[in-house]
Amino acid sequence: MAKRVAPRHSAGSYWSRLWIIGLGAALGVMALAYGVGAVTLGGTTITLTSATYNVKSNYTRFTYQVTTNSHSPIPAYWVLGVGDCVTDEDVVPFCGSSFTWVTSPFRGMKFAVSSRNQKSYVCLSGQWTEAETQVAAAWTGGSGTLLTGSIDGPACAAASISLDVLQGDSVSFPAVEGAGTYPASTETVLRVTSSTSGWTLGYALAFSIPSGATQTVVEDIFHVTLADYTASSGITDVGVSYALVVDLEDFAGLPQGTYVITIAYTVSTD
Repeated sequence: MAKRVAPRHSAGSYWSRLWIIGLGAALGVMALAYGVGAVTLGGTTITLTSATYNVKSNYTRFTYQVTTNSHSPIPAYWVLGVGDCVTDEDVVPFCGSSFTWVTSPFRGMKFAVSSRNQKSYVCLSGQWTEAETQVAAAWTGGSGTLLTGSIDGPACAAASISLDVLQGDSVSFPAVEGAGTYPASTETVLRVTSSTSGWTLGYALAFSIPSGATQTVVEDIFHVTLADYTASSGITDVGVSYALVVDLEDFAGLPQGTYVITIAYTVSTD
């Protein structure tokens, strides 16, 4: 879903300072909000501790903590209701817990419980929002108690979002011959493809600079400008321009050497 572009070398400047700009897209993890975060069934509390979308690998992981107090028996299993929209094709096995499908007391994912404190992971391909869903816990001793309640789980309407670099993955600057503004010879075009509106485009910078260089100076002279855009559903192309804005006093913090700036672009939803 996301594209990472290997950096390429720019031309060296008159001052023997080489600027290398690397671009990346959609690297990181976005936290998703949730509402009905916990439910207590008998002496067991099931808590949705996190729901995170991994942008790089394009999956959403729901983490549930299952805790039974010391005076109560632990349940044999618990069930997360997922309705009819989640199938085997949606499940990402490598990051999820083992489960079995059940249809009673409702259609859902059944997780065995073996300790008083354990986690269960539900991993689904793509970006999923949350909605209130059914949950159950069952005990096999005595009368075979089954209790039900509500908790947040995967919403049947899955959202999708991706970020790609269309052009401008090779960025170079003219020779720096003194104080002034030096625009990059290449602009970048990012493409956001989203099923929802209201997303946010951002970026993070990482620096690898020569010994004796001052990172605050490098941060100050390197400028990234995002063109105006509307965060709508569908396809949105966003232009990005770069410039070095250098004052004479900056050179005290810019010794000769190679300067590597990595830009990680991210797109996120609320």
